Amino acid sequence: MFAPDFSIADLERVGPVIESLLDSGKLTDEEYSVVDLCGRAATDLASIRHSEAAIRFYSRPDIELQSTNSIAAWLSEHFDAEPGTVTSIAGRMHVASTGRDGKLQLTPVLDL
Repeated sequence: MFAPDFSIADLERVGPVIESLLDSGKLTDEEYSVVDLCGRAATDLASIRHSEAAIRFYSRPDIELQSTNSIAAWLSEHFDAEPGTVTSIAGRMHVASTGRDGKLQLTPVLDL
C-alpha cells in the first residue's frame, strides 16, 4: 500500500505546514476545507502505517516469549518500582502492582 520511500517523518513535516495554512486567514472556505481534508488524510495514513507495523509485530511467532522475557528483565531492573508505575513493553502499556505473593508484577492495561 505504501511506496518504498514512504516515511512517517514526511507526514510529520506536513502537520505544521497544514496548521499554518489553516491559521493564516488567507484561505477561502473551499481551500480551508481541502487543506483540512489533507491534514486528516495525513493523520489517517500515519494511523494505517502504525496499524500495519503493529500487525506484523504481533503476528511474529515469538512475540509472547519476547514479551515475557522483556517483562522479566524490567522487573529485575526495576525491583524497587512503586506500584502504579506505568511502562511500555512489546507494544503494550503495563502497570506495576504488588501481587498476592507480595512480589512486584506488571499487568498489561492497554495495547498500543
